[in-house]
Amino acid sequence: MGLYVNHPTRDKIHWLKDKILEGKIAPVHMSKFLCDTFEEVDKQDKVYLILIDNGAFTGLRIVYDERDLQYMQCRVPEDQRPLLFFAADKQCVASVEKSYKLHLLDQEKKNET
Repeated sequence: MGLYVNHPTRDKIHWLKDKILEGKIAPVHMSKFLCDTFEEVDKQDKVYLILIDNGAFTGLRIVYDERDLQYMQCRVPEDQRPLLFFAADKQCVASVEKSYKLHLLDQEKKNET
């Protein structure tokens, strides 16, 4: 199922546009997304987001770890839905999505041991 941005008070599209204008999120070409490793993105303190048009609603998926990135890299070429790719500052995403913030805290604890 994955992790998705669900802003508590704002529409995700408006939030995304605002963060692009602030320079905290940048569009990424699909070819870069398909070729990157999680380590390359992570060392820049970034996380990938995928805007998915499901027709009746849109989802803003957080590609939160290596396994999820590999899964999405396999799925994307076959996915017929309109998709847009973004690289976002991790803390920007964590500030609005509690489940991602908890994931980052869990990763920090694992790295400490």
